[in-house]
Amino acid sequence: MAESVDNVAPNPLENSNDAPLKLCDIGRAYINVWRKYAQFSGRSSRLEFWSFKLIDILLSVLFLSLFSDIGGLIYLMVSLVPATAVLVRRLHDINKCGAWVFYPYGVLILLTGMVSLIPLLADDETVQ
Repeated sequence: MAESVDNVAPNPLENSNDAPLKLCDIGRAYINVWRKYAQFSGRSSRLEFWSFKLIDILLSVLFLSLFSDIGGLIYLMVSLVPATAVLVRRLHDINKCGAWVFYPYGVLILLTGMVSLIPLLADDETVQ
């Protein structure tokens, strides 16, 4: 027998403003991001995105403090793909293209190129 819509518990990973947030919901949302490890299509809720970012920062600090720089670098490399995937899915959720992920890198490349031109603009006497 099918359950009626009233008897079904709400999914905590969906956006709902009236339900109180529980710690287990944050854990489930974090695990859900890892289940969608390299899924760049679809959408991601605010709870998934921010719980992943919160736990990601905490784990980064933990790995840096326990295992020095190499531990932080290994964790960064492992979590780079799911972090990018959840960011792209969150951009889709706010009706933006996933290519917006790469715009900060373009700005950095542009600024680096502009800074490298500064010595060319200086006088020869001030450089020597």
